[in-house]
Amino acid sequence: MTVTLCIATPHGVRVSADLGEIPALLESKARFWIDADTDADIRKHLLELFKLHPMAVEDIFQDRLTPKIEDYGDYLYVVIHGITCDDPENIRTVELDLIITENWVFTHHHPDMEATKHVLDEFKRNPRMMEKGTGFIAHAILDHVVDYYLPVIDAFDRYIDEVEAAVIDNPQRDVLERIFRLKRSLQRLRRTAMHQREVLQRLSRGEFELIPDKALPFYRDIHDHFVRVSDLAEGYREIPSGA
Repeated sequence: MTVTLCIATPHGVRVSADLGEIPALLESKARFWIDADTDADIRKHLLELFKLHPMAVEDIFQDRLTPKIEDYGDYLYVVIHGITCDDPENIRTVELDLIITENWVFTHHHPDMEATKHVLDEFKRNPRMMEKGTGFIAHAILDHVVDYYLPVIDAFDRYIDEVEAAVIDNPQRDVLERIFRLKRSLQRLRRTAMHQREVLQRLSRGEFELIPDKALPFYRDIHDHFVRVSDLAEGYREIPSGA
């Protein structure tokens, strides 16, 4: 359970776990990203130092079933869902709460989420990514979250082929049970994809001032990738019933 500060400096990116640095960072208008996989201590900071709305803070630490985006004026609050999948019968969504402001970004998620770890490693290797601004920091995070969907879609594709072959070659009762589990997974994937597609579309079309025009093509690219995920999830929906 950790809280990590990723801070842009003239000499590159500096990583810290000291929340005591936050007041000075805010005072100096430094550019930074706080990533938290725990609510210990950070809830108080969000309310007292960052001055987030109490309702937004409450939402951050509650599980939400559907993605959403809210504009609070000085900041955007985005809820999206990553995905983990040991096998297509048992997919699991992982919530990511994202706050975007002019100078800093905050993320909160379950410790299992890998996407933010990869983004942090990228920032360490290429500090210029943080220099572009918070809209680009948020883009890097969202891009990695969406990337994790594509291997899951590929796994569904292979698994559906296996189930359809089993229906023809060896139509036992356990195949029927696999089909029902597959249907439940596809319904969950489709429901998440439908709402998440709308959130990504709103971010990509220039609706929010905190997302600069120069970043919009990159957000449109994320949206285009997720349209493919959404369309495939919709297309797969009828296959188990047919089987």
